[in-house]
Amino acid sequence: MILLDHTEIHGVCMLAEAIRRGRISAVSVIEDRLDHVRRLNPLLNCFTSILEEHALAAAAEVDAMVAAGRDPGPLAGVPFGV
Repeated sequence: MILLDHTEIHGVCMLAEAIRRGRISAVSVIEDRLDHVRRLNPLLNCFTSILEEHALAAAAEVDAMVAAGRDPGPLAGVPFGV
């Protein structure tokens, strides 16, 4: 199994496929994006609520499904903001 660095993945489709194939963990992606939000949100004020624990728990579930050989869904593990 080849593990990828976040910087090697460009676009949602590539990221989703890498997570589904187990080439990168959903938890590592979420941790990376949460770090990014923590750094920039005080300046940009883009998010009023950040559900870190929920996001990490959901990512762990995705990783567990992938490890068990189950398909977690087309965009499982891909972070997004609303």
